[in-house]
Amino acid sequence: MVEIAASHITKSFECDGFTVLTVTINYPQVAGTGAADTRINRFYKHEAEKQLRASKNMLFAPACKDLRYRIENNIPFNPYEVLENFTVSLNSDCFLSLWRDIYTYTGGAHGNTLRKSETWSPESGWLFRLGQFFCRGTNYRKILILNAIEIASQREKCEYTDYFENYEKLIKQNFSPCNFYLTEEGIVIYYQQYEIAPYSEGIQEFIYSTNPCISTDNKQG
Repeated sequence: MVEIAASHITKSFECDGFTVLTVTINYPQVAGTGAADTRINRFYKHEAEKQLRASKNMLFAPACKDLRYRIENNIPFNPYEVLENFTVSLNSDCFLSLWRDIYTYTGGAHGNTLRKSETWSPESGWLFRLGQFFCRGTNYRKILILNAIEIASQREKCEYTDYFENYEKLIKQNFSPCNFYLTEEGIVIYYQQYEIAPYSEGIQEFIYSTNPCISTDNKQG
């Protein structure tokens, strides 16, 4: 296991004397000074700084415009917000896996959350690709999609989750090999909000719990 601490970036942006946008980013940093630790820490620091710039570039001007419109029309203004947090799903000798949820609120009835995830080799500091968790030549995409469809079908039968009517097609269409993380139970693939289900159902996760082969070629690329 590696020791992980949270670092923070928080910045507020003002327009006409009002705070219109607040960005708070909590990102992981691995304790250690080795090459692998440095590589992982550099990645997340860069991601945090990139998210801060993107939030300002995309949201500050619309927030100012929204503020002025609401003042002119005597409508309450709700400040915009970006909040990013991370969760470590697996921390072992072989794997460091985590996901990051980026919540964005732009003054409407509710905000939206985008999930990103990474799985690392703590020893080398390189990212694993999804295909590396299956024996060479395995059609892992088909296996994971069929697994997700089966789980979604069972959830629907039990009225546990309300998926879009064409969810099977959407599970195939919106599958992304980047959208996965590891837990002690297996591989979790996930779908973003609205991809296969309404907003109220949130981000949908599907666990594949068999014990796959793991390639020794764990370098990024």
